[in-house]
Amino acid sequence: TTCVDDVGWVKHVLTWRLSRDLCMDIDRVYATGFSNGAMFTYELGVAMGSQLAAVVPFAGSFHPGFLRTPAVPVPLMDVHGSQDMEVPANLTTSHDGWFYVLVDTITN
Repeated sequence: TTCVDDVGWVKHVLTWRLSRDLCMDIDRVYATGFSNGAMFTYELGVAMGSQLAAVVPFAGSFHPGFLRTPAVPVPLMDVHGSQDMEVPANLTTSHDGWFYVLVDTITN
């Protein structure tokens, strides 16, 4: 972890830069990411679910130990290969010894 507020930065960019300066419709924003970016996508879904149209993580899972539930339901499309050994999709430990959480654990 760091002292950087990544979620706060994304909120700032959406509310100030994109909506005000670029006239972007912030009701139609989707968050997506690959691998570690997918882990952050889940975090954005939890923290900003009411501000996102949906989250679409690719080949990633929740950060180890990150089991918070969104305050509101968030549309989700999870894309993950069944033979991914870096961040396994089937609730096992990866090659690095970390245990990654299955999507059903958080969405049910």
